Amino acid sequence: MRIVPTKLALTLSFVFLVHGNASGWNPAPPPADEFDWIQLTSGEWLKGEMKGVLGDEVHFDSDKLGMQQIDTEDIKFMRTNEAVRVGYEVTGTSESDDGDRIDVAEGPVEIKDGEVRERDSGRVITEVSEVVTIATGAESEWDNWAFKISMGANFREGNVSQVEYNTSLGVTRITPTNRFGFNYLGTYSRSDGVDFANNHRADFSYDLYRSSRFFYRPVFGEYFRDPFQNIAHRGLLGAAVGYEVIDDGTNTWEVTAGPAFLHTRYDSVPVGGSNSESSASVVVTSSYEREINSHVDFISLYRGTMSNSDAGGYSHHFSNSLSIELTNDLDFDVSLIWDRISNPAREANGATPKEDDLRLMFLLGLDL
Repeated sequence: MRIVPTKLALTLSFVFLVHGNASGWNPAPPPADEFDWIQLTSGEWLKGEMKGVLGDEVHFDSDKLGMQQIDTEDIKFMRTNEAVRVGYEVTGTSESDDGDRIDVAEGPVEIKDGEVRERDSGRVITEVSEVVTIATGAESEWDNWAFKISMGANFREGNVSQVEYNTSLGVTRITPTNRFGFNYLGTYSRSDGVDFANNHRADFSYDLYRSSRFFYRPVFGEYFRDPFQNIAHRGLLGAAVGYEVIDDGTNTWEVTAGPAFLHTRYDSVPVGGSNSESSASVVVTSSYEREINSHVDFISLYRGTMSNSDAGGYSHHFSNSLSIELTNDLDFDVSLIWDRISNPAREANGATPKEDDLRLMFLLGLDL
């Protein structure tokens, strides 16, 4: 009979013992420190800073891996070091209740076993499925804000003197109960002393969460200027309701619709023509994002406005972008933008601007 050496036998026994108990091996969470911690369902641990939770997605700045977007269904355990604000959906429990509402709890939390709990007491706050947002900023208002500024430029000297600027700015503020967004997009191009482009678009919106998918937009607005489309100034102000159609961790799609008031002042008009028009309008928006991989996102934004023909008829702003992450804070964005006005106003010289404008933009973006 062959005898197994003692050291080998002990080693094999240890391997079999560990393997036999692997399914039940569940180490204690890391000790409390200055980091937030996440344990994935695979057993892997991430330490870093939790930036926020919106819908089914956790934004987590890993100490080693950088900014990560993690589906809540992939999280086994999460613990925050600092106080956060949890916005969660509560269903009316009596006839005096006016239906569903959003409640807010504040403090350090843990997420485990499908529940959100107070970290220190262990008291259950709500089910993970009822969470609308988890926002930082319980102690600092600055943590509620996110900024991204992007710029692109082209210069040429010699036989032709040309300069072109493209600028984009995005500002977002998110709390457990509401969201504010502001965006600006501008293009300026000049060659040999002649302007070839000079358009500016700025919009804002303010949302109140009603549930994890449904929200009110009590006010939104847009300002647009483009003399080459014969628009000196155009202002839009309205209200809408919104719904999150998809949020599966990879794809996010929101739509809104509502009434608005549109006022346009033209850059020039034929003799005897009116230099401004106002109209009641209907505005429909769509915001879609898809995470292609950990470094590339596709973003599609659409805003369509239906107004009377004297005010331009149907118009839209349609932007499709690829955002490529170069570093944790620096992105390279490629955007194709299609602006359309179905009934552009004639200019003083009798010419009518084209209905469609297409632009391809290359921008470097900095996340702040």
